[in-house]
Amino acid sequence: MMIDKIRAANKRLAGHKRVTPLLSSPFLDDIAGRRVFVKAECLQHTGSFKFRGAFSAISALDDKTRAKGILAFSSGNHAQGVALAADAPEMRVCPVEPFGFEDTMRSLASGSIQRNTRTSGSICDAIVTPSPGNLTFPILKDLCPRGYAVTDDQALMAVKLAFQRLKIVVEPGGAVALAAALFHGDQLTHDTVIAVASGGNIDDAMFKRALDMNVSDL
Repeated sequence: MMIDKIRAANKRLAGHKRVTPLLSSPFLDDIAGRRVFVKAECLQHTGSFKFRGAFSAISALDDKTRAKGILAFSSGNHAQGVALAADAPEMRVCPVEPFGFEDTMRSLASGSIQRNTRTSGSICDAIVTPSPGNLTFPILKDLCPRGYAVTDDQALMAVKLAFQRLKIVVEPGGAVALAAALFHGDQLTHDTVIAVASGGNIDDAMFKRALDMNVSDL
């Protein structure tokens, strides 16, 4: 069953993943017109949620399969997550097998989102993710609003606001969910949402561009 896979992934990740926080700001709530929590996966190992999927996938392999070697294709965050996950002492394996966003989201939602939400005393009505399609898995489909059209400037403004109000660094692609929650509230009917800040690997020039953004630019 799906829930069993979720729990198994979370158990394998215990002691290896960072339990990233849910952050909030009254200022951001005012912009969004609702309570917004940001799941700060930009604080995960290697600065991205993709470490979760990499570790989950590698740790699930049997010894025979692992011995054949593992191949991963990536141009950025995934590669870093794979490299770190593959260096885990108990695994003794260097390469990594490709894995899907679904595996990553399983591990992400398997406990930390739900646990942090319970701790905050709030009920999560919706989860907003930075990518359409298969980033979310069936157990969360009803909670995941879709159909947003976030502009580059809105994503950059979300980067700036996350830094100013939450004190976290998010890359533009990783800030898309927050931008959707902040600037597309008319498409939400929920009182409380979680926006996943999926990555924080941003170069200096892009970060400066974000910090130079003004509301009038939107």
